[in-house]
Amino acid sequence: MIAAIALWNTLYMERAVDHLRARDVAAPDALLAHLSPMGWAHVSLTGDYLWTDAAAAGGFRPLNDPADRLYRAA
Repeated sequence: MIAAIALWNTLYMERAVDHLRARDVAAPDALLAHLSPMGWAHVSLTGDYLWTDAAAAGGFRPLNDPADRLYRAA
């Protein structure tokens, strides 16, 4: 289970870095080397999973972009 969580988090971390770099936000490899995919506070172990968001984004849930939330609030 831990290996699956690490793999899943790694895929999302890669997507997040690609997203930042596409927006010309600095994401230096030297800093990325210090990230860990082992966080799992966002993982539900109760068996309640919602897949509708994932289907809309090509198998992935949408990334949380703090800047997008600021624009929607304004």
